[in-house]
Amino acid sequence: DEENAEGNTPLILATYNGSKDVVKFLLAQRATPEYFDVNSINDQGFNSLAIAMYYVVNPPPRKDSKDYIEIVRLLSNEGANLTAPKISG
Repeated sequence: DEENAEGNTPLILATYNGSKDVVKFLLAQRATPEYFDVNSINDQGFNSLAIAMYYVVNPPPRKDSKDYIEIVRLLSNEGANLTAPKISG
């Protein structure tokens, strides 16, 4: 759950990148899906689940929305919550 200089955790970055295998690994290592990226989309602050759900509908160029659907499933199975408190950034 270590944050980089921008306040992003590895799980948030893996979610942005659609790296479902990395998300799965990080969750297995007990990464916290509730951390919010307060510098994210429209500066409103989103956690990994919200980011993945956004990209299901609006996948970045050269990314498959199926990867984000799998990330949503992985995060949901770990109890990710869209209304978790903002604790990152």
